[in-house]
Amino acid sequence: MAQSRHLHFVIFLLILGAFVFFYRLGDKDMWTRLESEAAVAGRDMLDTGRILVPHFFDQPFVDNRPPGAFWLVAASYKLTGHRDEWAARLPSALAALGCVLLVYAMGRRAANETAGFLSALVLFGPDITARYAARTVDHISPLGVLEIA
Repeated sequence: MAQSRHLHFVIFLLILGAFVFFYRLGDKDMWTRLESEAAVAGRDMLDTGRILVPHFFDQPFVDNRPPGAFWLVAASYKLTGHRDEWAARLPSALAALGCVLLVYAMGRRAANETAGFLSALVLFGPDITARYAARTVDHISPLGVLEIA
């Protein structure tokens, strides 16, 4: 019985996450300068092979952000075969879904399945992950997964 409930919670979180994080993910243009810079730096990594130091229009892009976000964008471009908003935002959306599942697992382990489920639902709240971290090309969601893990 408990295994069945666990499976239902996970399936529900995956379906809700697929809708909230991935639905119309690439419909909007890049929102911020940071998004555009990450997308261009990821594209440049693939075009030139310079992966250690990100470049922005052939100039070294030394920013205070970790390069992991640029690497994830480049990997997404490579894996999907597309260089558009959807592919650039895909790593953040996947990371946000990973955060939800990790919070569920932690709550389940610390208390019970219901506590884990309710804790994970909080991440779907307005302006936490659904509207920002999962829908922008940034380092917030991928770092969130590392922090939670």
